[in-house]
Amino acid sequence: MTICFLRHGQSQANLEGRFAGRRDDSPLTELGRRQALVAAAALPSGISWIVCSPLGRATETAELIRDELGIENAVEIDERLAGHDMGDATGEFLTAVKPLKPHFR
Repeated sequence: MTICFLRHGQSQANLEGRFAGRRDDSPLTELGRRQALVAAAALPSGISWIVCSPLGRATETAELIRDELGIENAVEIDERLAGHDMGDATGEFLTAVKPLKPHFR
């Protein structure tokens, strides 16, 4: 059995340089849709099952790949793949969030 892991294509939040986290208001861009099709072409043959996050950008990526590969099974949604909760950083620009400095004792 071969297992492949993919990230969703470019989303609107990615394009804007924002943290999306678990927010589901960041759809794929046209580039993100093209990236999904390129990813489908790069995957090994014989894929019969796709599992993805419930977030729209992930399900759209998975469905584009499923359709491109002609996979008959429905895309399975798994809540555990929803991504990280970015807390107060959700929706913020990546450049606005300061990294934490490590504390060594």
